[in-house]
Amino acid sequence: MFCNLKQLRSQGRQLLLFHNIVPFSRLLRETASLPFEYLGRSGRAGFPLAINLLVTSRCNLRCQMCHFQASKFGPLDKELSLDEIRYFIKRVSSRKPHFFLSGGEPFLRADIFDIMKAIVNAGLTFG
Repeated sequence: MFCNLKQLRSQGRQLLLFHNIVPFSRLLRETASLPFEYLGRSGRAGFPLAINLLVTSRCNLRCQMCHFQASKFGPLDKELSLDEIRYFIKRVSSRKPHFFLSGGEPFLRADIFDIMKAIVNAGLTFG
């Protein structure tokens, strides 16, 4: 039920990483409540401060250290559609998370700028 020192250090590092993205008061509140949300009676975690949105698994490179082994252009039918991504952004927008757009190579999506626009139009930030 009690958090350990390693967990507190990790939370402190996250505070330093996100201080330019999220207001300090929110970071402090989220960090202080984290051990109780994970280890308390509720059995559920708090909402994330950042979301890593994997927009595609396609990639035009073949890096040895990369874990993606998709074909050169990847399976388009396995990607979320623009409407599905917009719906997700709308559902989480009230919590004000920061989005990290990732994947394979996000710029291989023809609609990547539409995704970015949807995030900005929801009043959110991305990187």
